[in-house]
Amino acid sequence: MDDKYLLLLELFNNLRDKTINAKEIASKMGYSTRTILRYINIINSLDDNQSFRIISIKNKGFKLQILDEKEYESFYNKAIARKLLSEDNNELLFRLVLDDLSANYLEKELNYSQPSITRLISSLNEKLSNRRLSILRKNNYYSLFGNEIQIRNFGQYLWQLSNFAIDKLPEKYRDEYLKYSNYLKGNDITDLPDLQSFLFISLIRINNGHNISFSPVLKEIFDKNGINRKMVEPIGRYFMDNCRELLNEDELTFASLMLSNECGYAFNESVNAIMPVVTRLLLDIDGKYGTSFANDNELLNAFCSHIASNMTSYILMNKTDNSLLNQIRLNFTNEHVYALELANGLNELLDVVISDEDIGYLTLHFANCNAKNKQDAEVDATVVYTQSLAAANLLSVKLKDLFPQLNIKIKHKDEIGKDDEFVIAFEEDEDIDCFLKVSLFLKEEEKTMIEAAIRERVGFKPFMALCDKRNFFVIEKVKSKNDFLLWATSDLIKRGYLTNDEALKILERENLSSTEIAMGVAFPHGIVSSKSFLAIYIFKQPVYWQSNHVRMALLMGYSNKESNGNSNAIKYIFSNISDQVKVEKLVATTTFDDFIRILRSNGYVKQ
Repeated sequence: MDDKYLLLLELFNNLRDKTINAKEIASKMGYSTRTILRYINIINSLDDNQSFRIISIKNKGFKLQILDEKEYESFYNKAIARKLLSEDNNELLFRLVLDDLSANYLEKELNYSQPSITRLISSLNEKLSNRRLSILRKNNYYSLFGNEIQIRNFGQYLWQLSNFAIDKLPEKYRDEYLKYSNYLKGNDITDLPDLQSFLFISLIRINNGHNISFSPVLKEIFDKNGINRKMVEPIGRYFMDNCRELLNEDELTFASLMLSNECGYAFNESVNAIMPVVTRLLLDIDGKYGTSFANDNELLNAFCSHIASNMTSYILMNKTDNSLLNQIRLNFTNEHVYALELANGLNELLDVVISDEDIGYLTLHFANCNAKNKQDAEVDATVVYTQSLAAANLLSVKLKDLFPQLNIKIKHKDEIGKDDEFVIAFEEDEDIDCFLKVSLFLKEEEKTMIEAAIRERVGFKPFMALCDKRNFFVIEKVKSKNDFLLWATSDLIKRGYLTNDEALKILERENLSSTEIAMGVAFPHGIVSSKSFLAIYIFKQPVYWQSNHVRMALLMGYSNKESNGNSNAIKYIFSNISDQVKVEKLVATTTFDDFIRILRSNGYVKQ
């Protein structure tokens, strides 16, 4: 670490948990505020820094956030006046950010043998692994691979080390950069060298076919909150005039976020600082729930840009709300669990408080990711006929198109046996004893009935595996939500369902964000080391939760070893309590058997 960075880290180390603003730091160190912000970004970007972050606190300044005390002390004690990489290696990596380089070029430029270059690339890949970047050789060319936003930020970091000296650019880009920066200034966009450099690196990356991708949710959020697209139009025009291509919507969104950010802490610096933290939290979620979110760059980009814009006040400044929050919690219950985990982790690691409204949006990001990779469990179904096999084939095609998870067999009514439980027939076939009769046109109410029947077959058994009659309670009266949760978790601890730590985490998660969903139902939950379970509590007198009164609480212990079955079980129960009339009947039950009977009483679910 260079002396100037080490001195800055020493300042924060001496202050420890105290906050100091950039002007105060600049005054103490004799640098400009902009330089201090750049140094903070560089320190946060160091490959061998995984134990701490210098974080931005809204309206207060910056403070040192230690993620791992032991690792931090080791890092700090070893921090001497040295750079992350040698200057030659910096230059090589910077060129790889901008272009693929041939093996012959590297051999000639560095005067190394091919085996030496192989060893060099291997050494660099070790240093890049913490950034989740890598140099790969393909068809005699070396390329830098990884998350596109991380690569662009890394390129800017390498260029920052030489204070954005133009001579550090490859010769073919020098005149182009001057032309581009003058164009930006002429259009009153920016005269900040760090922002210009990032936009220029982005221009070259896009021109070489490397594009940023986001979850669609992110674009909807920022479009709704009024990003001024006029700010980015000159960049789009420049790209069209010089590269004869249009910027795609994701590139426009990202450039708009950067140009719209008016806080002292630049948006791309905030993204760069938050990227490893979000990656770590997604890996934790993957480990707990058996998911694979950390490998989805689109999801990672969306989260980091969303959260970074919150840290730089952009979303808060535009007063983001989420009027569909209750419906989101109801429709995407699993994803809401993941969003709470992410928000809780951000709160612990960065002291960033994520609002309920934003947790709803984080839920939608997870839901969008799951929708891309969704593979519904197959459900066996039989289409039965008496005379017209052609009509049966037509109905089967329509059903398969609407419900691809159906594994459909076509049988004559005389071939139907005991194994054919989910039997669908035409309404014209009056003599067939079947599960469901539909029209050839499949009316909306018929589609709804089929959807419910599929949920029943996929979700009921996993749901019942969570339940136990001993975990069904009708409660006469409790004073408050907190009193109920303390009693319920204490009871579950006594009966071996929860440990003390697991119960505490359920209470902490509830304090972070209410698990009240909709229709007077709450869903407190937490990770457990033992078998998954679901405890059902009916309140004879409604309990005020956070914004509404709750009449039923479903307290779930979630084992990551059983994630697939749990997912189907949760979808099943929440799809069945989205009807206010049914909820009214459920909260009037006094026994577990009656609760299950009402839950399944759709009028078209075979008991």
